[in-house]
Amino acid sequence: MPHLTLAAVLALVFAVPLISADGGTCKINIESPLPGARVSRSGTVEGTVVVPLGRFLWGFAHLVGDSEIWPQGGGSRVLQDGNRYTLRVRYGEAPDIGETFEVIPAVVSADQNAQLQSEEGLWDDN
Repeated sequence: MPHLTLAAVLALVFAVPLISADGGTCKINIESPLPGARVSRSGTVEGTVVVPLGRFLWGFAHLVGDSEIWPQGGGSRVLQDGNRYTLRVRYGEAPDIGETFEVIPAVVSADQNAQLQSEEGLWDDN
């Protein structure tokens, strides 16, 4: 089966605390797949997150070197067991085999969440 390569995923992989605009602390950790893992055309990203009240977790992916970034998973993530998330990601199509992709989980404000939801129909289903 052909595989794609998942790139090292920004500082977010290392569970770096981030400060949101309202001063709340965000912390995002990707547990699976690991940086550099070989993946199929689609897969599940799993991890933990600390999201301040009124903020939302979204997932994005893109081909390294490409300026386009695509929301994944069909909307903001619903947390499980308080702080666990799963995100269904489509890494690419047949022409992308062998390319490197980044997965970027991001905590967004309520306004950004509403904007992403309103534009959701513009993106391909994942």
